[in-house]
Amino acid sequence: MTEVQRGFFETYDAKRLFYQFAAPTDFRGTLVICHGHGEHSGRYEKFFPHLARQGLAVAVYDFRGQGRSQGCPAHVDSFEEYLEDLGAFHAFLRERHGVTREVTLLGHSLGGLTAIHWALRHSASIRALILSSPMLGLRVPRWLIDLNGLMNQWAPGFIYRNPVYPRYLTHDAEEVRKYKQDPLIARKISVRLVSEMISYARRIEQNASPRFECPVYVLMAGDDRVVDTARTEAFFEKVCAPGKEMTAFPGCYHEIFNERGQERVFELLEGILAKVYGGR
Repeated sequence: MTEVQRGFFETYDAKRLFYQFAAPTDFRGTLVICHGHGEHSGRYEKFFPHLARQGLAVAVYDFRGQGRSQGCPAHVDSFEEYLEDLGAFHAFLRERHGVTREVTLLGHSLGGLTAIHWALRHSASIRALILSSPMLGLRVPRWLIDLNGLMNQWAPGFIYRNPVYPRYLTHDAEEVRKYKQDPLIARKISVRLVSEMISYARRIEQNASPRFECPVYVLMAGDDRVVDTARTEAFFEKVCAPGKEMTAFPGCYHEIFNERGQERVFELLEGILAKVYGGR
C-alpha cells in the first residue's frame, strides 16, 4: 500500500513550497524529482505506482514561483535560490519523513540543471544522479540570448511568454492537450531567470572534469527541440563518476516520460533503480 502525503515545507527565506511524498510501507529508498520550468509536482504522480512496485518512495516539490509554491511567478533573482530550496527539501525529508539514506536524484530539463549543480556540491548525499533532457543549453537563436543579456541589465524582472511550443514537448496529442489546459502550468519566464539558466549551464560547460561520487545516468531525447543535446553529450563525455550511462530515445521530443511509448522510458528507469537499490 502506498500512502501519499501532501503539504508545504519552508525554504531558507521562509517561502512555503508545495510537495508530495508517496511511500509504500517500509520503503527502502527515495527518488527525489526536480521538475522542468513551468511545471509542477502533479505532472509526476505517474511515477508513484512505478516506484512503489520496487519498494521505493517518490518525493517531488513545486519549484518556487511555480505550481502551488510561493515566490515570484517564473522568476528568481539568482539560480542559487533553486539550490537552496533543494537543500531545504532534502533536510525536510530527513526530519519529517525519515529519509535517512542517500537519495536518488532525478532532474528534468531545468530540474536537471539544478540537480547537476546540487550533486556537484553534495554527491556524498546522493546514491545516483539521473538526468532527463537536462537544460545545458537552449535551442534558441544566438541573437535572442544576446538580447536577453542586454535586457537583464535594465529590466531583469520583465516577464515574457515562454518560447517553448507545447507541440515540441511530446508527440502524444493527449499529453499536449493536458499541458495546454493545466491551470498550474506557467507558460512565462523572466529575463533574469533565462539569464541565470544560461549562466549556470555555462558553468557546467566550462568545468573540464565534473566529478561525482555517485553513478550518473543520462536519458536524452533523440529529437529535442528545447535543449541542446550536443551539450548534453559533451557534458557526459567529461563526467568523472563511479559509473555512467547515457541512453538516447530516437525520435522523442523533450518530455520523454510523456512521449508516445513512454513505457520503455519507465522500464529503463526501473532498470536503473534496480541496479542502484538491488532487485526485490
